[in-house]
Amino acid sequence: MLEVVGQQRLADIFYKIYKDGRLVNSYLLKGPDGIGKRDFALFMAGIILCRENRACGICSSCKKIESNNHPDLILFSKGNDTILVKDIEEIIDRINVKPYEGDKKVVIIENIENMRVEAQNKFLKTLEEPSDDTIIILTANHLNTVLETIISRCQIFTLQRAQNEDIEKYLIRKGVNEVKARAISKLSDGILGNAFKFLNKDYVELREQTIDIATKMHKYDGYELLELVNFFVDKKDSIVDILDILAYWYRDILMYKIMLNKEVLINEDYSDIIINESKLLSLNKIYKIIDNISEAKKQLNFNANFQLTFEVMLLNIQED
Repeated sequence: MLEVVGQQRLADIFYKIYKDGRLVNSYLLKGPDGIGKRDFALFMAGIILCRENRACGICSSCKKIESNNHPDLILFSKGNDTILVKDIEEIIDRINVKPYEGDKKVVIIENIENMRVEAQNKFLKTLEEPSDDTIIILTANHLNTVLETIISRCQIFTLQRAQNEDIEKYLIRKGVNEVKARAISKLSDGILGNAFKFLNKDYVELREQTIDIATKMHKYDGYELLELVNFFVDKKDSIVDILDILAYWYRDILMYKIMLNKEVLINEDYSDIIINESKLLSLNKIYKIIDNISEAKKQLNFNANFQLTFEVMLLNIQED
């Protein structure tokens, strides 16, 4: 069966809607970036187009969906780019073509929050006068820029954050070892897309480097601090991830210091180092480091001087 990690309740609801013959022509999937809206949209397409009518993942129709090669599935995505009127005109032309293999076709349009107002108005007529042979599935990270007239013509499904256990089990099925899968599931904050990001080779390397820096931040002084400042400057494009890694790292040190329990750790794959660091640092020092990381984030949001922000952060951390 086509997999929807952490969205089983919603999957069951949609399957029942389909089996009861209560399909509507337009659906809108809402949820934060990376939560699995495309996977869920493809699951819906699988239910509708599957020869077994259950997104079996085995039949020729499901195989074509998985390889994005089904003639009755239109998947339109421009990533974070703006969706223009000409894009909508192209989609409408494809909608007007009859299904090739069955009695339905499915059209998925991603990130409609990036659709220009004039493009939304152009598409509105298609939603107002739906074709019986077409199911339209729209996705959005948020609805702030989506016209109310578009929203009101769709049945809205809000995707929820997955349980850590669901992400962990999925990663283990994909061959990730248990300790790493558990750590990544905790870091992912219920968003499967984050898990994929954290498995990326570049991110793994960045995390290792940042944790190495974290173990030095409270030990270096004088000229040695320059090495640490240079790390932040050299990795400027990844600074959001770096500060998040640092925040989680010192959160773990704090939690272990207070609770003496490895189960509360997010970075469980680094538990030995965290335990050792918790012994070296006082509670006041840990709180001070966390406050300075938070202040650095705030200063960057105010467009403060980048290098100076981290010089100040590191110098403040050295003070007793």
